[in-house]
Amino acid sequence: MGILDLLRQRRTMERAKTWRQATIASNILLIITGFIVCISVLAMYINPRWLSLIQSINQLVDMHVKLGALILFGLLYTLAGLAALRSLKVRSTFLLGLQIFAVLILTVVVLATLYAVASQWIATMPTGVSFSVQGFKPGDPKNMAMANIQSVLKCCGRESYRDYYIANEAIPIRWVPFSCCNLNEHSYATCKNVSKPVHRGKLGRWFDPVPPSPDATVVPESFSYTNGCEWLIQHCLLPLLFLGFIVPSLCALISCTFASVYLHFAEKEDPDFDRPLDLSMFTFISGVKNERKSR
Repeated sequence: MGILDLLRQRRTMERAKTWRQATIASNILLIITGFIVCISVLAMYINPRWLSLIQSINQLVDMHVKLGALILFGLLYTLAGLAALRSLKVRSTFLLGLQIFAVLILTVVVLATLYAVASQWIATMPTGVSFSVQGFKPGDPKNMAMANIQSVLKCCGRESYRDYYIANEAIPIRWVPFSCCNLNEHSYATCKNVSKPVHRGKLGRWFDPVPPSPDATVVPESFSYTNGCEWLIQHCLLPLLFLGFIVPSLCALISCTFASVYLHFAEKEDPDFDRPLDLSMFTFISGVKNERKSR
């Protein structure tokens, strides 16, 4: 072997080492992003305010299904990253190639799911918010979804607080639900002091000796949030949902690209890279145990 061949081989080995490190780093990033997605969604279910918001939005769109898909895909991406690191450790092109193929299929499924989620969300969310505003009745326990959304997102109505005295007969004109009271500018006590009970679309005295709950009252429109809820849902919650699908998918595509390039140099880097699989990795399977004993 001449000097040029040695230099060429050394250059190839250095290049392969670089791509190996890039593959390891990209799969570590894939593991981290998948894990963060899972933990973030679970944290939303643990937080009472976010849980209330999720349950309320679930009445407009299938929010639980979408978040469940995020947890599942995040977990699968995490396992795929771990599988890639394991393949690099045992130096098996078969396992690494299988991992690349599986991740590509998973990414296609994730992107198809994202398209379905976006289509359903954009088509049904505006209508769902409109119906919730039109059918809102203060104090009705069966129709508290909009109250929870307004309280958590700090918004009022679909496009603005004016939607209530335009499209809702249960709310008096120039008044809005208590959940619309702007807690950024007014204290909770102030909102309670200016609140009034309402009955059949008219302000009225509360004859029950037990004071009404805040959700059964209304406040003047001057105390209301100015932002509509649909805009916040479409421009804040929907992008967060998109990120949960897109970021791990991008990391997966990057890891597949690096791993594919690395496989191109694998044999030149290490002649033993494509050796037969070490069956000791699969000793948890009884048939493999018997085969190894017979040898």
